[in-house]
Amino acid sequence: MKAWCKTVSAVLCGGAILLAPGPNVEPVHAKAVNPQAFATVVRIQPEHSITFGITFVDGFRAQVTSSHLKGVTTVDVSPNKDGYVRYGVYQANGKLRKPIKGFAEKLVQLVPYYEADGSIRYLGRQVLYGVDGYDRIAVATSVWTLVNQKPQLVGLTIDKGDWDNLPSPEVDVNTGFSMDNDSTFVLDTRYADVTGDGVRDHVLLVGHKMGASMNLLADNLRLVVREGKTNQQTYASVGQWDRAYLPKLHIGR
Repeated sequence: MKAWCKTVSAVLCGGAILLAPGPNVEPVHAKAVNPQAFATVVRIQPEHSITFGITFVDGFRAQVTSSHLKGVTTVDVSPNKDGYVRYGVYQANGKLRKPIKGFAEKLVQLVPYYEADGSIRYLGRQVLYGVDGYDRIAVATSVWTLVNQKPQLVGLTIDKGDWDNLPSPEVDVNTGFSMDNDSTFVLDTRYADVTGDGVRDHVLLVGHKMGASMNLLADNLRLVVREGKTNQQTYASVGQWDRAYLPKLHIGR
């Protein structure tokens, strides 16, 4: 396997280890973590899903609307302007040649995480696309809580995509993983080219825990890189701190 061109780090919660308290927030020390609270992946029913309207406008921009958002969010798509001009979407001066509408992934699941105060929230992510499935223009991040076991939206943001830190499209969090122990689960995933061959790889954080609740203490944490080109799997320890509640992966430069 080629030398990794990106850094894979496990952000852990428990004891003196750091925990990531939510989207786009620097890690902080864990406080008042309640490992007894039950938390697992929440499947979103169609009536709770978030839908978006995506319309391209002049000036290499896309406007995003949603019934869950106030106003209109404008996304700069100029980084891809050469391709838009080449394929006849825009003129070179940024004038739109014809009406173009984008589309969004469906929201199908919410993954729990700890807030800094120890409470549990749930995170959903949807990729917003432009002219086709290769034209990723932004990511919608939603934060949820459970009220009477039903998901309730707390906040929704649309941001430029951190494409290396989106979850694997093939491996679900909290599914079993074939290893040396029947209680090995997938704890977090990412989808990024970490081998430098130009093909995205499935990066998994796996560990042992005694049940389906995601916020049980997990130990013997390991990283698994499933190469996108060959499906070859490589395993590595996360290091000295190999046990945590709700550990997370992060891909960095």
